[in-house]
Amino acid sequence: MKHDSDPITASQAYHERRLAWWHASLGIRRGGFLLLIAFVIDAAIFYRTMIVEFAPYFPRYFDQTSYYLDTYLLITRAQTDGWYVFLQDLISPRSATGNGFTLQGAVLGFIFGSSRTVIISLNLVYFFALQLTLFQVIQERTRSATFAWIAISLLLSAPTVFNVIGGIFDYRIDFSALCLYGIWTSLLVWSRTFLHAKRTIAIVAVGVLLVSMRFFTVLYVAGVLVGLSVYFLLAAKLGSSLSRRERSLRRFKNVIICGSATAALVLPLLILSWRQIYGYYVIGHVLGEEKYIVAHGMGLYTFRDHILYYPQSILSNHIGRLTFDIMIALAIISVASAIWYDRVTLRQLGARLSPFRLDFLTLGLAIIVPVAVLTADISKSPVVGGVVVVPIILIVVLLCEALRAHRDRLICPAASFVSDSSGPSPFPSRPIAMIMTNRRLPLTAKIASIRTAAIVSRLSRYLGNLLGSISVRRLWSVGASVMVLLAMFAFAKRGLATRIDMPRADLERIDQINAAIGHYVLENGLRQPRVSIDRVEDFLNVGTLRLSIYEHQHRLVDFDPLFGHGIYGIFATPREVVLSLFATSDIIILTDPVKGREAPYPINSKIREYWDELRDWTIQNRILLFSTDILNIPHEVYVRRP
Repeated sequence: MKHDSDPITASQAYHERRLAWWHASLGIRRGGFLLLIAFVIDAAIFYRTMIVEFAPYFPRYFDQTSYYLDTYLLITRAQTDGWYVFLQDLISPRSATGNGFTLQGAVLGFIFGSSRTVIISLNLVYFFALQLTLFQVIQERTRSATFAWIAISLLLSAPTVFNVIGGIFDYRIDFSALCLYGIWTSLLVWSRTFLHAKRTIAIVAVGVLLVSMRFFTVLYVAGVLVGLSVYFLLAAKLGSSLSRRERSLRRFKNVIICGSATAALVLPLLILSWRQIYGYYVIGHVLGEEKYIVAHGMGLYTFRDHILYYPQSILSNHIGRLTFDIMIALAIISVASAIWYDRVTLRQLGARLSPFRLDFLTLGLAIIVPVAVLTADISKSPVVGGVVVVPIILIVVLLCEALRAHRDRLICPAASFVSDSSGPSPFPSRPIAMIMTNRRLPLTAKIASIRTAAIVSRLSRYLGNLLGSISVRRLWSVGASVMVLLAMFAFAKRGLATRIDMPRADLERIDQINAAIGHYVLENGLRQPRVSIDRVEDFLNVGTLRLSIYEHQHRLVDFDPLFGHGIYGIFATPREVVLSLFATSDIIILTDPVKGREAPYPINSKIREYWDELRDWTIQNRILLFSTDILNIPHEVYVRRP
C-alpha cells in the first residue's frame, strides 16, 4: 500500500507546487501590470507640469541653475570631443557634492537631446525604480501584495514628491538621493538584514551610486553599517543559542564585506574631490561664518530650534498631514483588529514584533543616523529631510503586518431579526409595537414612522449581510484599493497644481530681462562680460544669464561675476571696493536700497549707506539697456556704450 500511494502523493504535491507557482506568477504579472499603469499616470503628470509650468521659466534656487549649466557643459563637450568625456568626468570629479547626478543627466541629454525636460527625466527614472523596489520588497517580506500597494499609496500621497524645493521637478541631487537612499534601505530589508550574502552585492551597488551622487550620504551609509556591525558582533558573543550566534556572526561578516566593498569603491571619488569637499563642507559648514547667516535667515537661534527643525520639517514638508493621518489610522486598525479578532493580550501583541525586530532596528538606524548628522550641521535646509521618508513608510507597513489580525474571520455575523413561525419578518416587531401603542401620535404619523422603520430595517439587514460576507483579509484588500485610488487622486491633484511660487507675469519679465542682457552680449561679441548686481537673487545672476543664452541661442558664454556674487554676495562689502567693481563691470543691474531686503544678509543693511552714490555713478558712466519691475521691485540694466 505504501508503494502504491507514493506516486499519487508525489503527483499531488507536484500539481500543488505548479498551482502555487501559477498563482504567484499571476499575482506578479497582475501587480506588474498595475504598476505599469501607475507609471504611465506618473509620467503623464510629470511631463505635463514640467513642460507647462517649469521648463519655460528660470529654474528656482541657485544650485539648480548650476546643475543645469554643468550638465549642458558636459553635453557640449561630449558632442565636440566624443562620449569618452563621460569617462573622464567620472574619474575627475569637479563638484564638492557629487558629480554622478550631472553625469547621468548629461548621458540622457546626449542620447535624447539637450533640453531641460529630457535631463530632468532622471528624477522620474529614479522615482520609478523606487516604487518598483519598494513594491517587490514589501511583497516578498510580508507575502502580501496588499501591503505592497499600501506602501506605494503612502509614497504617492507624501508631499515630498512635488515639493518645489527638493521635489521631482527640482534638478538637484536631493530627490534622486531620496529615491536611492529609499532603495538602499529597502534592499537592507530584502536581504533580511544581511542574512543573504548574494543580495549584499545589490546593496553595495546602490550604496556606491548613492554616494557618487551625493558625497555627504557616505555618513548615512557608514553610520547604519557601523551600528548594525556592532549589534551583530554583540549578538554573536551574547546570543542565547548556538544557531542565533551563528546567524549573527554570518550577518556581521556580510556587513563587514558590504562596508569594505563600498568604501573601496567610493573612497577614490572622495579623495579626488577632497579639495572641493573641504572648501564646501569644512569651510562653509564648519569653520566659516556663512552657516550662522543661513541659520538666522531661517529663524533658527536657540539650541531647541536646531534640535526640532528636522523632525518638524520631515513631518510637515515631506510626510504631510494626509500621509501621517493614514499611517496613524493603519496602526490603530492593525492593533484593534488583533485585539478584537485574535483575542490577544498586549504582551502577546508585543511578541508579534519579534520576527521583524532586525527590520525595525535597521530602519530605525536609517532614520536616526541622517537626522542626527543633519541636525549637527548648523546650516539647515528644508530639502534634505525627505531622505528618511521611505524608511518611515517601511516601518509603518511592517508594523501593520506584524500587529494585524492573523485569523481570516468574518468582520461581523449576519444581522438577525425577530421572526415568527412563518419566516423572517421584514419589520422589527418591537419598534412597530411601540409606535402602534403610542396614543399621542396621529395615524398619519404612525404610518410614516412604520415606513421609516421598515426602510431602516431592510437597510440594516443589507449592511449586516454585506459585512457578514467580508473577511478581515478581504477588508485589508478593499482598504488598500481605496488607499491607492485616494493616493493617485492626491498625487495627480498635487502634481498638476505644482508650479513656481511666483506670479506668471513676473516670471515672464524675468525671462525678458535675461534675454535682453543675452542679446546685448552676443550682438557686441563679449566673450567674458563682467556683471555686478546690487543684490543676491536666484532669478538674475551670471548663472541664469548663461542658462538663458544656452537654451535660446545654444551658446555658452563665460560671465565674470563681480559684485553680488561669491565673496561680494551676502557679506558686507566696503564702499571703495564696490565702486572699483562697478568701474570694471560691463553690465550693472540696480534695483532698490530698501525693497525686498528682508533677508538678514549683511549686504542688505550695508548697501543702504552708499546705494545712492552707486546709482549716480552708474547713470553718469553707463547707458540704460532695459528696465522692468519684478516682484514690485524696479530692475534697471546699465551697460557700457557699444
